[in-house]
Amino acid sequence: MGIKKVELSKGEKFSFEKHINEFLIRREDAQLSEVFTVVVPINKSTHEQIHNDMEQIFIVIQGNGTIETHKEKSKEKKIIKIEKNDIVLIQLNTYHKIINTNPNQDLKYICVNAFLKTKETEFTSISHAENVVENYDMQENDLNERPILLIGAGGFIGKGLIEELEKNGKYVWAFDMKNVKMQTNRTLKVLVKDEQDLERKIIEMCKKYNTCPEILIDATGNNNIKKHSFNLSTLEFSKQLTDNLINVYNHVSIYAKQCIDYNYTGKIILLGSIGAQMSHREMLGYDVAKGRFGINGTRSCSGLCSL
Repeated sequence: MGIKKVELSKGEKFSFEKHINEFLIRREDAQLSEVFTVVVPINKSTHEQIHNDMEQIFIVIQGNGTIETHKEKSKEKKIIKIEKNDIVLIQLNTYHKIINTNPNQDLKYICVNAFLKTKETEFTSISHAENVVENYDMQENDLNERPILLIGAGGFIGKGLIEELEKNGKYVWAFDMKNVKMQTNRTLKVLVKDEQDLERKIIEMCKKYNTCPEILIDATGNNNIKKHSFNLSTLEFSKQLTDNLINVYNHVSIYAKQCIDYNYTGKIILLGSIGAQMSHREMLGYDVAKGRFGINGTRSCSGLCSL
């Protein structure tokens, strides 16, 4: 048709050694242009680069940082500060390196490549990225941006959360003891056997990607035991406490330790349920176990704290 429409959060991810490109309009789909989102994680930067075949325009949409730049054959570097809503022009034959200076937030900007010649767009965006990795002697990583750790991703609330998080361009580690059917290029599904297996796999994931999640969202819960209070045994109530309260405490502890180990701040969101606010005739154990208390002593369906 000659018209192509792409959602900002639907780009295909390609991870370089220290930053991520998310391709929106690829060079093989256009004649003289290319559009992608660049994500520079906390404490990271892009590699220094120079282009003699295209101009670049950056539109900063999140965070702040600096651009180190100098002209070809010049050793004197210039530092330019950038922040949200800034528009930057990178001219031909200009060395540039983008650094995230925000300790709490990824730097994100839209990059528009404007090519000088049609023939420069004959290869694909992905093949160009692969050539860059090889030419600069880098390693392609599976993930650089800090994901969101969602425990209980297979439940009713968990599935809906994955959809909303992906719409907002987030990457998700989806943990659950039952199969999570949803699987996209932004959600990494992790099936666990029990609590010990969950702890082990969280630690393994953090080691593999050399990071810890930006946020823990705990949506776990078990309301399988639906009995009137007169018929609920102590053992059954104990199981409800374990599933809905004690395990959640363990998840928070595991996550907090990973934040400390990797020297990152983090956020914790604990999702309760309507059972924390009212009593159901046949769900006494569930309601009591879900009745988590806020800092000021008031009952709350959810809690949020920052590390």
